[in-house]
Amino acid sequence: MKSKGLIVILIILLVIVIALLIGFLVLCLNGTISFNGGFKIFSGKKSDNIIYNEQYNIKNVNTINLSQTAGDIIFENIDENVLKVEVYGETKDDAQISLENNELKIEYKNTNSGFFNFNSVRGDIKIFAPSSFVGKIRIKNDAGETKIQNFENTDIDLDCDAGNVKIDKVKNVNVKCDAGNVEIGTILNQCNMKMNCGNLKVDEMNLNADSNVEADMGNIRIKRINDVYVDAKADLGRCNIGKSVRSSSVTLRVDCDMGNIDIE
Repeated sequence: MKSKGLIVILIILLVIVIALLIGFLVLCLNGTISFNGGFKIFSGKKSDNIIYNEQYNIKNVNTINLSQTAGDIIFENIDENVLKVEVYGETKDDAQISLENNELKIEYKNTNSGFFNFNSVRGDIKIFAPSSFVGKIRIKNDAGETKIQNFENTDIDLDCDAGNVKIDKVKNVNVKCDAGNVEIGTILNQCNMKMNCGNLKVDEMNLNADSNVEADMGNIRIKRINDVYVDAKADLGRCNIGKSVRSSSVTLRVDCDMGNIDIE
């Protein structure tokens, strides 16, 4: 009797696994999950309908706080001394936007998402601001790409559940990315980054304060770094440190559970 019960349990587990694999295959076939060029999960269909289009006096904003359920978040530089906001979606009810105490807050929730995001619509958020913007940018992106151009006087705090991250230039940056690749051009002061599943590439680090980089599963590559002490450890993978100054007052700690570390 016990063996029959065990067989029944195993059959049920097998059916569940098969159902999950079929669901995963369907999501891949309809474009909901894609691995082309990185992680693209629950992408859905992009909306080209602008539900919000306003501009603000840049002097009235020192913090930009964005929350997104499904869609890309894009920051682009402009020559004008204003801050422009474009939000895409189905209805105006999808976005809640406010400016209070110099904090611009944008919260986007897809009200039309279905089961496993079938036939859901992604609503992108686009911010246009000069590279001279001084302040803080806070981003929570559940599923979507995050692209930020040159904001060298800005502190960026980014929490991404699923999606790739690309930043051209930033002063201070904190990144937590559960699934996705992170690519940064230049970091000018300090960084704290934690990746669960994905690669990190930084073209240049000029650190003036202690910083940390962690990766559970993925490669870490830093192409250029200033004279800092690099304390690096790779549990399962290659650890290649080309430059490290032990006498430096600034330390970069790099910890990788499974993947390679290359600091040139």
